Amino acid sequence: MMYNEERERFQSEHFADHLEEEIGKEYITTDAIDVYEEKGQSTAWSSSRGLGYIALLFSLLSLFTAPVLFGTGGIIFGVMARNRGVAGLATTAIVIGALSIIGNIFF
Repeated sequence: MMYNEERERFQSEHFADHLEEEIGKEYITTDAIDVYEEKGQSTAWSSSRGLGYIALLFSLLSLFTAPVLFGTGGIIFGVMARNRGVAGLATTAIVIGALSIIGNIFF
């Protein structure tokens, strides 16, 4: 109880009523979002593109180590990216991942 009274006294002495409004809005920058919207792209498109790059990374890793593991991951992430509209990266990742798995089976 004593703590709450001291806290209220401190706030009433040091903070005016007009300072109780929310601050910090001027510190939030939306420049990146504005740039995407100006180009006709959304931030959702950029995250889908990131998923395509992850799929491609997995597929390329499958060429050097653990082809079944990384190849399967590349194919799965590639299909997810393709469903979100990033066809070029996704198709490349799917093909590389599949070739890596097939190469591991036969060679």
